[in-house]
Amino acid sequence: MTLSGHARRFTREVLKRAGYGIVRTDENRAPAARRVRLLREHGIDLVFDVGANIGQYGWELREHGYAGRIVSFEPLSGPYRELAGLSARRPPWTAVNIGLGDRSGTATLHVAGNSECSSLLALSARHTEADASVRYVAEEVVRMSTLREVWDDHCGPDDRAYVKIDAQGFERHIIRGAGPVLQRALGIQLELSFVPLYEGETPFQEMVDEMRSLGFLLRTVEPMYVDPTSGELLQLDAVFFRRRS
Repeated sequence: MTLSGHARRFTREVLKRAGYGIVRTDENRAPAARRVRLLREHGIDLVFDVGANIGQYGWELREHGYAGRIVSFEPLSGPYRELAGLSARRPPWTAVNIGLGDRSGTATLHVAGNSECSSLLALSARHTEADASVRYVAEEVVRMSTLREVWDDHCGPDDRAYVKIDAQGFERHIIRGAGPVLQRALGIQLELSFVPLYEGETPFQEMVDEMRSLGFLLRTVEPMYVDPTSGELLQLDAVFFRRRS
């Protein structure tokens, strides 16, 4: 989505207040291309794609030149079927039909009219005001695990891992469910909101502070979700890399 001038100014002002700046460079205009350059810079050869939906994120990485392994987690049965077909066409890419959180078992996932917005959390009124397509239309019981439990199934001691989490407000649960294996990740990408779009989600600055306490520093942001009426930036992707000694 292309940002309006209002949204760009809003982004700059919010980040300025939080102590961050944006440097604009022509070669980094495409977020996915910039992200792949960061992966290359850090020698990333394994991407955990948590909340994969039908595989948009992994496909985008492939289209911009990332050739390493991808492991995509998607709990909903419908999107998972599409993800499995897509991933088979662009190996090495593994699709796993499971959701991640802070405990194992099963959970009821609310299915949105726009499946990308499905969540374990309730929608906020602000979200439905911005986009009626996110309203829930069904529920599905899904299998759940934790990043800690699945890590060693996919990541060896010499792998250089990057974790992308797009879980519609459930990001903090997944981070806390990772436990000590999070320290084996070199980079983490989180979808974060400036205003609550899901009940109980952790806001942008609080999550940035938590990631800093875990040893990860904010390196770049990718504006993601803008209110189509007001132009207000509601949500972005924040990319963190481990603090270098």
